[in-house]
Amino acid sequence: GDPRGELALLWRAAERAGDGDERLSLRRRADAHARRFRARLYGPLHWEGLLERVSFGLRDGFIERAHLSAEIAPRALWRLCAVLFELPLACALRALSIEPGAQQKLVDALLELAVPPTLERLVLGRDEEAGAEAPASSYGMGNVERLEPLLARLPSLRSLQLRGETTDRVELELPELEQLRVDARYVGRFVDSLPQARCPRLRELDLRVRFFTKSAAARVLRLVEAPPPALDSLSLRGIEAVEPVVRALTASTLAARLRQLTLVSTQPAHEAMTHLGRHADALAALESLHIAPLDDEIRGALGPLAARLAEAPP
Repeated sequence: GDPRGELALLWRAAERAGDGDERLSLRRRADAHARRFRARLYGPLHWEGLLERVSFGLRDGFIERAHLSAEIAPRALWRLCAVLFELPLACALRALSIEPGAQQKLVDALLELAVPPTLERLVLGRDEEAGAEAPASSYGMGNVERLEPLLARLPSLRSLQLRGETTDRVELELPELEQLRVDARYVGRFVDSLPQARCPRLRELDLRVRFFTKSAAARVLRLVEAPPPALDSLSLRGIEAVEPVVRALTASTLAARLRQLTLVSTQPAHEAMTHLGRHADALAALESLHIAPLDDEIRGALGPLAARLAEAPP
C-alpha cells in the first residue's frame, strides 16, 4: 500500500527496459503514479505549496538530486530545506544545490537542520553542471563565516562548489572530497586554508576571482607551492600577474602530476607563456591546457608544449 514501492519498481523497470518506447511508456506510468499520489509521496512539500519551488532528479523513484530556486524568500527557503530533509523519499539524497550564493544566513539555516549525511555534492550558488541560470538579483555575494561546522557534518562530500566570500580560515577535513570550486570577488582566507587541508583525494581545484589583489597573488603562490597531495587539475580564472604563478608552478612538485591546467588572465601573458613553453618537460603528465586570452604570439611562445598537446590523442 506504500506508493513509494510502486514508484521505485516502475523506475527500475524503466532503467532495465531495452526498447526506447517501452522505457518511455514506463517512465510515463511512473510520472502518472507520482502525480496521483503526490500528497502521500511528497507530504508537506505538496500541502504547503512548496513542491513547485524545487526540481528533483530521481533514481529508482527516490530523490537523488535537488535544486532549490533562487527566487524563494529566505524563510521559505529554510522551510523548504527542513521539509525536504525529513522527506522519506529523500532518504538517499546525494546532491543538493541552492541559490542564491553562499550567504551566511543560508549556512546558519542549514546548521539548524538535519542535513542528510549521504550528501556527496553540495552547491551554494549557481549550479553550472545542472544548467541552472542564476537571475541577476542573485548574483550578489555575501561573507560566510562558520562554514566549517556545516562541512564537518558531511563526511561523504565529494564535490563542493561555493559562490561567495569566506572571511574565516577553514580547517577542511573532508576525506572523500575530490572537486572544489570557489567563485568569489576576492581570494579570501578560505584559499589560505587549502595547503593545510586534510583532503587526501582532492584532485580538481577551480578558483574564479573577480578582483585579483596583491594579497590574492601571494595566497595563490602559497597554494601552488604547497598543493593538496592528490591535486592534478588546476584552474585559475581572473588572475592578473600570471608570470609569478607559472614560475612557481613549474618549480613545484605539482607540475609533474598535473593533467589539466587552465589559466585565464585579465591581460595578455606573453612572458609567462614563454616560460611555460621553455619548461614543458616539467609538465610531463599534462593532457589539457587552456589559456586565455590567446593570440599567435602566445601560441608561438608555448612552443614544444603546444605541439606535444596537439599531437596527443583526444
